[in-house]
Amino acid sequence: MNKFIAALAVLISVISGVSQASTGLDFNAGWKFTLEAPAHALDKDFDDSEWRTVDLPHDWIIEGEPDPGLEFWEATGRLPGKGIGWYRKHFKVDDLEDRSFHVIFDGVYNNSDTWINGHHLGFHPYGYSPFTYDLTPWLVEGNNVITVKVDHGAYADSRWYTGAGIYRNVRLLATGNAYIPVWGVFITTPEVSAGQAVVEAKIDLRSDYAEDTELLLRNQVLGPGGEVVSRNEIPVGIQAG
Repeated sequence: MNKFIAALAVLISVISGVSQASTGLDFNAGWKFTLEAPAHALDKDFDDSEWRTVDLPHDWIIEGEPDPGLEFWEATGRLPGKGIGWYRKHFKVDDLEDRSFHVIFDGVYNNSDTWINGHHLGFHPYGYSPFTYDLTPWLVEGNNVITVKVDHGAYADSRWYTGAGIYRNVRLLATGNAYIPVWGVFITTPEVSAGQAVVEAKIDLRSDYAEDTELLLRNQVLGPGGEVVSRNEIPVGIQAG
């Protein structure tokens, strides 16, 4: 992974571009959900046809009936929220050649485990921070299944109502094999005056190619109306892997 810094003497709102296009896809629609599932629900071929279909963002606590006698009601708004929720999303990938895929969760409350086609991607305990996983090595052309288990067993874990489940947006990011990783752009303004500002953009590049690759990094600066006010192109050599 290579890093470099580009200094631009203009105000900047957007920096984008590597020579291969990136596509962010809305991944919110058509998830399957249940509060009860066997351990093998993480398997790709598990039959989830009886599960309920939901669109994200989703909070299973808000669907409950208030219980005035509920213990620790201050943390739940008198709504019963203790339990384990399961989510499954079926999706198709038509072409995997020279492509990389990442899933981005903006927030899951909380203690979530995620699998793709039965492979465990990771555990994320915190309910308020976004996180991402690389799906590429375990995808197949055709049908794929991503599974998320959300453990809200310790429901009295906050001073305010938290909700439970995949309560923020989810996106699927599709790129070429050379790409800017998620959160791979870091912008600062080391010099600012009444007339202009110098903007430093530190951009990480990653390559999944088996050989070293020459790329063209294209930066565009957009004005308030979305018009391109400045652009440049920088040839970049990036190491394999």
